[in-house]
Amino acid sequence: MFKTTQAKLQKNRLILLASLITIFFLAVEVNLFYRQVAQHEMFSKVAENQYLKKIPLRANRGGIYDRTEHKLVNNTIKYDLAADPQIVENNKAIAKACSKAFNRSEQFYLKKLNRESRFTYLARRVSEEEIGEILKLKDPGLIKTKSFRREYPYRTYAAHLLGFTDPDDQGLSGLELQYDQQLAGSDGEAVMQYDGPRRVFYNADNPIVKPQHGDDIILTIDKDIQTIVEQELENGIKKAKAKAGIAVMMDPFSGAVYA
Repeated sequence: MFKTTQAKLQKNRLILLASLITIFFLAVEVNLFYRQVAQHEMFSKVAENQYLKKIPLRANRGGIYDRTEHKLVNNTIKYDLAADPQIVENNKAIAKACSKAFNRSEQFYLKKLNRESRFTYLARRVSEEEIGEILKLKDPGLIKTKSFRREYPYRTYAAHLLGFTDPDDQGLSGLELQYDQQLAGSDGEAVMQYDGPRRVFYNADNPIVKPQHGDDIILTIDKDIQTIVEQELENGIKKAKAKAGIAVMMDPFSGAVYA
């Protein structure tokens, strides 16, 4: 009787142990199924964010010219300066060069370069003159991309007509606003793929999308006539002690506006 009870107890223990093992492996399989199938998209995005970084390639905004093709609105090249803290080789050299160029402490840039992230901006839209020494650095973790900034070489010349853009080069007034879509073009994109200490900018899965630069616009405005009209208008306003004045000069045969 005692032996029979012992045998049953051992049998029950084995059944319980086998059941627990079966439940454990079932739970593992269910968990794997949930993570690999139900949460596949979420984990794919997390993984992609860890080894891929999308960098915009700015389109060059179209220029605006007068009837004799004098450029009234231009673009100057600016640089966006960034870094990948994970592959920077000499953060002290970069911090020192940035501190000298932008008049901020080295500690400020060292803090950025010691982050756990894969991307951090060091400066936005700075001129080549400002970062000439930084551009010479060959550190693999330093990222230098060109962008463009709107420039009006004649300053207030025909200002109400030409208008202006915001810091993101979107038209806010005048011809810059009216023809914003034609002038703007469309930005491209490059994907940085991380593979250990290397960074690859191109592969078959992530081709570089080249920017489509904006169209130029040629006006009927004549720069020289516009200059004379503005000067005479200013003199007339002062002479008449007026608050403001308006002048339009046109070709009476074609209707072309010269100023």
